[in-house]
Amino acid sequence: MAAIEVERLVTEIDPVLQDEVRVWSGPTGEALHLVRPQIRYAPPVECRGSGWAQDTELGWLHEDGRLRLSACLESGPATGSSRPTLLALSATAVQPVSVGLCAFKFRAPCRVPPHFLDRFLRWRTLDGSATLNDYAPLVVRWGDGAAKAELRAYRGLVACGLRWAQGQLQLTIYLDAAALHPRWRFASEGQVSEATPVWRPGQKVGVKLFVSRVEEDADVPSPAPSRFPAGAEASFTLTDHCDFDTADRLEAFLDGDGRERGWAGRELRLTKCVFALASAPPNRPPAASLQDEKYRGLIERLHSEGSEIAPHALNESRNISSGVFQKTLADFAAAWSPRTWIDHGRSLEYCYTMGGAERSEYRLLEHLAKGGFRALWSFQDAPFDACASLNLLSPPKVTLGPILKSAARHLMRGRLLVALHYLRSAIRWHAHGPAAYLIGQILSRLRGLAMQWRRTGRISGRDMSRAARFLLQVLQQTLVAGSRAGLEPYSRRELADMAAVVYPEDGRPLHQVREDDLLLFTSSEVLHTRDAYTREALDRLLQERGLHIGHCYLLNTLPYVAGIFEDGIGRLTREWTDFLNVLQEYVTAGRLWNPTLGDLADWMAAMQRVTCLHTQPAAVELANSLSTRISNFTLLLPRDVSPGGVTWSGESPAGWRYWEDRLAVWGDLPANGRTVVRWEHEP
Repeated sequence: MAAIEVERLVTEIDPVLQDEVRVWSGPTGEALHLVRPQIRYAPPVECRGSGWAQDTELGWLHEDGRLRLSACLESGPATGSSRPTLLALSATAVQPVSVGLCAFKFRAPCRVPPHFLDRFLRWRTLDGSATLNDYAPLVVRWGDGAAKAELRAYRGLVACGLRWAQGQLQLTIYLDAAALHPRWRFASEGQVSEATPVWRPGQKVGVKLFVSRVEEDADVPSPAPSRFPAGAEASFTLTDHCDFDTADRLEAFLDGDGRERGWAGRELRLTKCVFALASAPPNRPPAASLQDEKYRGLIERLHSEGSEIAPHALNESRNISSGVFQKTLADFAAAWSPRTWIDHGRSLEYCYTMGGAERSEYRLLEHLAKGGFRALWSFQDAPFDACASLNLLSPPKVTLGPILKSAARHLMRGRLLVALHYLRSAIRWHAHGPAAYLIGQILSRLRGLAMQWRRTGRISGRDMSRAARFLLQVLQQTLVAGSRAGLEPYSRRELADMAAVVYPEDGRPLHQVREDDLLLFTSSEVLHTRDAYTREALDRLLQERGLHIGHCYLLNTLPYVAGIFEDGIGRLTREWTDFLNVLQEYVTAGRLWNPTLGDLADWMAAMQRVTCLHTQPAAVELANSLSTRISNFTLLLPRDVSPGGVTWSGESPAGWRYWEDRLAVWGDLPANGRTVVRWEHEP
């Protein structure tokens, strides 16, 4: 590729408001036009934009009284003898405002279909439309002649929509969207979305794009950063909640049951949640805690093999005083060095979703920062069943078929409760808004009563009365009082397209992450473990080059789920041990990355601080703006590149691996430093 400096903004038009302006053009007719932006506020308000007005010789502004949008060209840092052209986009609040969606929209004349890097990291022709979430490298190339125009994210990754139709390439660059940070809290009116925090006047969100002219064949893939370190094609992380833990079942999980090996000794890692303090729930036997000597010893074994031991809140039931909370959390952090906090229950006042961050007696976020925490889970699961797909980065559009198929299979085997639970999942994932909230509350209460009947053989009148009062209150809130409970400031389509996995706690998109941010993360609820975790599911995850974070209860023996233990026996199922063998095989081979959640969050945030400039035919310059080294950063090159001809800062890369369609090479990026990667194509 040859980079040609073409950094000019067309200013031949009159300096009046325009619905469309040409912001970049190349010497042989390549062009990029800026059209009216897409803005949606929350709550919705009627707002008319002013059109684009020329601000200076290098920039355009769009204002609607709430947000000021700016688009301008600027010169990037010098790379050899050239300076790349950067397209800087920003949105600044003019007054306090909550943003549901803010996107810049562009079009480019293009008679032949453009090429782009899709969310599976495959270089392909764009035929129709596609959406990239904010953990997919943005690279798109278009043009009708020998020379092409190419647009890519300059630093980090940014969500983008692409469409080609009738000789036009349309690009939508998402600066912000509620679906990129779907936060929730539990309040008196129910589950309330906090995905649209208020922007203060002057608050700004911005991205930069690298735009250039290239002379590569359209089918030759552009070099791009990979998602995961050391050439891994996909990532698999488990977070195991401890609500049903016992020391005996944990021992079976680790050591196996005499027939097959368990988790221990395989060099696999997970984020294992534990209760630090013992407590007595009112309606069920207590789960094990670290105050149980045998259980703690097993947890220490798991920790010694590299797994992360994380607090599932601090206790199972009943609120604790601020003094007990602060001391227990500090002691936990000192003993286990966790990076992840996972909320538990909907009554513990110190939990994040219960307002623990705002309560002066707890100040949860302040104490998590002191303890070195990085990631936080707050009841955010992706809205699809894990049996349909493990991949959080590319949720399936339809999951009803796989759910019904699983329900039918269990029904034919006589497992009625499991089949009914799948039907509950079908309702849960396909209903939304206040109706979904109401249905979810009804199903949860009915399941609780059914489990009580199973344990005791009776349901007291007091329990029935309490359940009826609760459901009546929920019904009143959702249907009469117009409650905000369950309302989502985004569509289900947006939630699937954006596929947000990690994002700053204060409600900014991942591309705006700072080095010291606490990150929220999304998970995929996996209750029917033996159905979701299979060789076929891992193969699909690798094929899609995806990412999985499981929200699991591995040690449960509930009669309505397909778990890892044989029904009524306590032995590990053949399906689970077969899966462990496959997982170990893929991790050992380096194809599948198996980080703890804390390590995964650190990596995803670090990826957003790397600049990738392709300014020479066979060279890329990588810049790390972090104050720490990034190890095993992976670059994807064309498959015809010779591994022996690749240099990483003048030396051999740390490693390389052929993928089906790419050569993956990796090495370290020094703190606050630049790295040049060069290569040669095989003759």
